[in-house]
Amino acid sequence: MSPRAVTPPIETALTLHEQWTSNKYSITSNGFLPDQAPLRSLPDPYYRPWEALIQNLQNLLEKQTLRCHVDQLPVLSIDRLVTKGERRRGYVILSFLTHAYIWGGERAAEVRD
Repeated sequence: MSPRAVTPPIETALTLHEQWTSNKYSITSNGFLPDQAPLRSLPDPYYRPWEALIQNLQNLLEKQTLRCHVDQLPVLSIDRLVTKGERRRGYVILSFLTHAYIWGGERAAEVRD
């Protein structure tokens, strides 16, 4: 009999499952995803400029006007992102906008001071 054909006892499988779902590996009931669904938008109106761009990202990329809009964005502080979910949402928005800004034109954008 091949050792691969032998299934471990249920007790061993449960023990491994318990080990993996412990906080040691940050694994939740959703695997490596958080327990709660991510925020669909930042609740503070202060961040509306970010939300407006991210909600319209595809259209701005198709029209190749994203860079112009990003260049006109006010510099916003992250101090008002209070919860972990808000900080995560802010990070995702800024990551997408950065990626879209750099790669969203005919050529990669280069910004120099």
